[in-house]
Amino acid sequence: MINRIQRRKLLSLIDEREDGCWEWNGQKNKLSGHGVFLGMNIYRLIYSIYKDKEITDIPSDMIIQHYCDNPFCVNPKHLYSCYPPKNRFFGKRVKGNKLHVEEVVKIKQAIAQGYSNRFIAREFGLDHSAVSHIRSGKDWKYVKIEGAEDDS
Repeated sequence: MINRIQRRKLLSLIDEREDGCWEWNGQKNKLSGHGVFLGMNIYRLIYSIYKDKEITDIPSDMIIQHYCDNPFCVNPKHLYSCYPPKNRFFGKRVKGNKLHVEEVVKIKQAIAQGYSNRFIAREFGLDHSAVSHIRSGKDWKYVKIEGAEDDS
């Protein structure tokens, strides 16, 4: 998974707080805001290390959630894996992921900036067709972003 030197680097990017959270201070994905280390989702990586599993052992349709309310917490005792619930925030089930309105806004901003469907999909852990549906207005048409042309 990661070697000793990488593990030391990983640990140097985490601050333990008094409330028990371990704050991730490393790289964050520009589009989704999720923590990233060596190109991997930090929450899946930390969870897999804690559970003594390979990151690929965690089913791709499972998500890693926080017991705490800190989205940048990587304390493995605050993380758990689960399948996303259906109909959560009116999200579409795409490869096991639920989209929140905030994420759709970020996706639409990335579309407006000229990013490709495949790039955006990879950043959000989606199938590229989900981004295509957002781009075309087939899904999430009611979500508007400032400065975007309305083609309806």
